[in-house]
Amino acid sequence: MKKLIQLKTKENENLDPINNNYEQRISSLEGVVLYEHNGSGATDNITLSDSAANYKFIEIFYNGASNNNYVKVCEPNNKQVFLTTAWTNTNDSGNLKIAIIYISNKLISKQKYTAINYSANSFSATEENGIGIKKVIGYK
Repeated sequence: MKKLIQLKTKENENLDPINNNYEQRISSLEGVVLYEHNGSGATDNITLSDSAANYKFIEIFYNGASNNNYVKVCEPNNKQVFLTTAWTNTNDSGNLKIAIIYISNKLISKQKYTAINYSANSFSATEENGIGIKKVIGYK
């Protein structure tokens, strides 16, 4: 069964219950920038401009291993999150970086991090803080 959604106009704004609080519903889809870092991203703990408890989900944009990634975290307050990046080249070698972060109110803290370098014949793991958080956006 198809449902048609009618957009709000001056003529129909009081007729269709779908259009009730239209502006409020649309504004909830717009994100609030809670943190932004110019450059390669913060590798240490970061402080958000507002508590993660006030948002239904947040997006964390980060980089490492020569690429950019993001993760969406639902109900983000008091959550542990894994950030990962991977890079490979044509010589059968590459790099995998992992950071474990914890989100609590206004603080995102790094708990653990590692880098794994690999090639066709070997691999090595080091404790390397190689993931930088560039931006955090919250959605209510």
